[in-house]
Amino acid sequence: MYLAWVTVASTNGTLLHRLLGWTGSFGMSDARAFLQARVTFYAKIIVGILASFWVFARLGYLAHGYDVFLATLLDPLSIAHLALTIGMALDWAFLSHGERKLWMLHAYESVGTIMLSALIGLMVHMLPDGMSAMVATPMLALILVVRASMVPSSAVRTIAIGLTSTAALCVATYLTLEPGADPLDFGGRAVQVVTMAGWGVAFSVITGIISRVIYGLTERVREALELGQYRLVEKLGEGAMGAVYRAEHALLKRPTAVKLLPPDKAGDEAIRRFEREVVETSNLANPHTVAIYDFGRTPDGLFYYAMEYLDGPDLQDLVEIDGPQAPGRVVHILHGMAESLREAHAEGLVHRDVKPANVMIMDHRGGLTDMVKLVDFGLVQEVHGVKGADGTENVLASREHAIVGTPLYLAPEAITAPDDVDGRADIYALGAVAYFLLTGGPVFEAQSVVEVCADHLHSPPVSPSVRLGKSLPTDFEALVLRCLAKEPGDRFDADGLIAALDALDVAPWTDTDAQAWWRSTGNAVHGYLESKRGGSTPPGPMSVTIGQRHGTLPLGGETDKV
Repeated sequence: MYLAWVTVASTNGTLLHRLLGWTGSFGMSDARAFLQARVTFYAKIIVGILASFWVFARLGYLAHGYDVFLATLLDPLSIAHLALTIGMALDWAFLSHGERKLWMLHAYESVGTIMLSALIGLMVHMLPDGMSAMVATPMLALILVVRASMVPSSAVRTIAIGLTSTAALCVATYLTLEPGADPLDFGGRAVQVVTMAGWGVAFSVITGIISRVIYGLTERVREALELGQYRLVEKLGEGAMGAVYRAEHALLKRPTAVKLLPPDKAGDEAIRRFEREVVETSNLANPHTVAIYDFGRTPDGLFYYAMEYLDGPDLQDLVEIDGPQAPGRVVHILHGMAESLREAHAEGLVHRDVKPANVMIMDHRGGLTDMVKLVDFGLVQEVHGVKGADGTENVLASREHAIVGTPLYLAPEAITAPDDVDGRADIYALGAVAYFLLTGGPVFEAQSVVEVCADHLHSPPVSPSVRLGKSLPTDFEALVLRCLAKEPGDRFDADGLIAALDALDVAPWTDTDAQAWWRSTGNAVHGYLESKRGGSTPPGPMSVTIGQRHGTLPLGGETDKV
């Protein structure tokens, strides 16, 4: 059965998806996962029904004697029933392991339902005379009702599948039953088929109504996923300050990223910081800073904001895919990051979580190639004094008296005095990102977060050229090590860093170089990103080794915050 429906479906997956497809109002990724779960459950229920019928039938024969029971085990109908059950169990196992494409799921639940009905029609000729309709009709009803209850589908599509399944059952029954002497006799082939057809049409309409009710509930879920003018499409990720979704503006149809604060994090302090993040970030206009479009609250109080959608890898992905980067490209990336930070620092804002996963790079944006964007100001700290409601001046810290950031990229002062950091802590983190891009590894490797923090405080970094095992431009290496100075006063500020980058004697990374890289590596990049969004494990290591023999320190997500 599995081979048959895969053969049919694989002839034209795109066309079949359009003809049979139901994506709901969720994104393709969410719709696929949801549909696979429901179709798998559908297959599980069918297997349970078929297996139960087979066992109960055998137990019924056992009541007539052990010899009768043994004889029925080799009965052709028993063997066919058992083979059908095993086939469905194999399909269930196939659906339960691994990610299946959307069109394949549609093919299974539609073509599979039709073929299952046809197989029942092929089996009923083994029943005693006149029993075909009495057995096959309830089986068809059960299959259609289970499908309508388990698998999300429009009413029209459910009715179409029901009618097609009825037709398949009737045709198979007509071809396998022997014509009776009296065609109008209840046991005659014609009466049996007409009875099946009549009940099949009725069941198709009833299951269409069931699907309409369930489909209507799904549409209500869609409405719940609409935030103002934005409709959520798929979840992209989740960090310390909220979840990020790809969304679409209802009128402009512009791809957008929407960040929202989950209900379990919606305390007063979290809401205050979240609102401050969007207001402060929206005032930043540098092209290397993610743009904020809009913000608001849902009727039930969920806070969200919309920003530009960046369809590209972050620097962590870049190194995972392509390894250590050329010095010229690293200079290009650092220049964009420094320009973004210069504006933020001029406004009195400290990012506090500069790391590879928070820097995106895109093949084309605004007519430029290799465009760099600094994202996620969710841990931003305002260092200017502000007036409180009582008129006193205070400092708004992201998390009072807490170390905030990612351990591999923390400045020493962010560990010892997290409430007193300024823009130079971002410069330290930028130097650590530069080190990672040049060498493919973090500045410090250790067995624990505590040891990493101790290294930031006391250990001099190994020069990037020694770590990489080959020479690098001397002045560039000196620039990176100055960014990593233990004392904030020994580092650049953003203006000084930009001037130093401009003065480097490093072969520049040109548009021609960038275009050539994206032509040769772009497909691998997009495939890697698709595998991440689809929930499968992308190729390559997903953590950086911090010990000589064992131990890893994840670079992204909530686990890397201290």
